[in-house]
Amino acid sequence: MTHNLFPRPWLSNTLLDDGFIKQKESELALRPLPYDLQTWLTDNFNAHSLAARNEAQLEEKFIAPLLTQLGWTKVYQAGITVQGKFAKPDYCLLLHCEQEVALIGSTDHTLITAICESKAWGKTLDTGKADRKDNPHHQLQDYLSTLRVRFGFLTNGHVWRVYDTDKITAKKTFVEFDLQRLWEEEDVQARAGGLALFAFFFGRDTYVQPAEVGRVSAIEQAISASADFTLEVEENLKAVIYGYAGEDSLFEIMGKAIQRANARASLASVYENTVV
Repeated sequence: MTHNLFPRPWLSNTLLDDGFIKQKESELALRPLPYDLQTWLTDNFNAHSLAARNEAQLEEKFIAPLLTQLGWTKVYQAGITVQGKFAKPDYCLLLHCEQEVALIGSTDHTLITAICESKAWGKTLDTGKADRKDNPHHQLQDYLSTLRVRFGFLTNGHVWRVYDTDKITAKKTFVEFDLQRLWEEEDVQARAGGLALFAFFFGRDTYVQPAEVGRVSAIEQAISASADFTLEVEENLKAVIYGYAGEDSLFEIMGKAIQRANARASLASVYENTVV
């Protein structure tokens, strides 16, 4: 499915169906914005001030507090070894506060729900280089692979990405928010919808596994629903083009319209005047 069908300057998406994201945005906008996010950003998001800070200061002043505001319990730079491979991401994100002590004490990687890697404000999240040391994108992917964690966040404070590594693909797939551009969005309705999406993709509640057997988290539901949305659109498009359940195809409709417009025209004449 083609992406960026509904272009917004603060959103870049290569992970999910754009039509689905637009639908999700409309759905979320009808609910109160969770985590008191609007108020928190009003008090804490000053792009000029944050841009002047170094990476450590940015983490302390903005990134770590925002993760807390979004409901996460986090462990900072926990060194964890899994089958001989060592990883030390900036933040291991946990669903429950009691898991913090458990992770520190046991370094059990299965406690981790997501990983967040943070960079300085002006740092490019994907430099295009293959070496993980020179490319934050590959650094996060390496951490996710080593620790066997499905979901990852990558941010430099104003740009935030969410990754899903459930399916291996050569394509770089993520949903990216430019929080600065979103916060400066003049269209109040568009900003509200964007903040609702941001809270959904980065908020802790979206990743909670329901207690009921067979049910999955809201983020997993969304990813599955997006795939279904794409398939439904494709099937509807096929039906329009090729016809379905006795209905004329697009070609038949066009042909009949041409014939009605000039019933006396020969087939050769129609061909010559319609084929470029």
